[in-house]
Amino acid sequence: MVPKIVDMLKSSSRKVRCKAQETLHIAVEEDSDNKLSSSSHELSKEREEAVSLLYELSNSEALCEKIGSVNGAILISVGITSSKSENILTVEKADKTLENLEKFENNARQMAEKGRLQPLLTQILEGLAETKLSLASFLGELALNNDVKVIVAKTVGSSLINIMKNGNIQAREAALKALNQISSCEASAKVLIEAGILPPLVKDLFTVGSSQLPMRLKEVSATILASIVSSGYEFDSIAVGPDHQTLVSEDIVHNLLHLISNTGPAIECKLL
Repeated sequence: MVPKIVDMLKSSSRKVRCKAQETLHIAVEEDSDNKLSSSSHELSKEREEAVSLLYELSNSEALCEKIGSVNGAILISVGITSSKSENILTVEKADKTLENLEKFENNARQMAEKGRLQPLLTQILEGLAETKLSLASFLGELALNNDVKVIVAKTVGSSLINIMKNGNIQAREAALKALNQISSCEASAKVLIEAGILPPLVKDLFTVGSSQLPMRLKEVSATILASIVSSGYEFDSIAVGPDHQTLVSEDIVHNLLHLISNTGPAIECKLL
């Protein structure tokens, strides 16, 4: 079955290629639908055939986005790579399939939703500017457990902080969204502190005039600062101002109080 579909997808006839894509959809979706009705042996055999099919197809870069759009293709592959009961060759093929697919943004998103985060993190580090922005924003929407937040902070924390410091308003919003997500755990907050989040964060909160952040983003910055402060870190050793002031210096505290008095309750409830 696999060689035939691969050959069909390489055909010069558009009609033949479309038929092959239909067959691919059916093969993967049937594998998912049959999970409830097949015996253990039959199910295992069907999964092995589905994985072999996906692996062969994923070796063609032109097909990788199409594979990702097939309902269940990435879900099945991610599930198999984390299985303790699958044939080791099947697991290896599933892993190689995902490696072929992960270069494409939508595929990386799907993998992240299924718990395979590294492709998304790699694209945030190495992707085009537009891709970094899109995936940083997406990262901010994912539900992550605390252990994963620490891994994410260690992997892309510095990159997100750099975007927050130097990006345009859309990029800064995406970075702040992601940083807000991963700073909400004590251990990951400490990683971000050591990566240098405090100086640009405080600067964003205090800056006024034409270059200041919109109030909705100052609220996000205030939320991040509240998480950072809750981490229990020794802040008197970290300079956050131009004259080496720390977060507990008198003028920084004064500026925070001034900020609270001149903004709405949304920021006040974060910082008090």
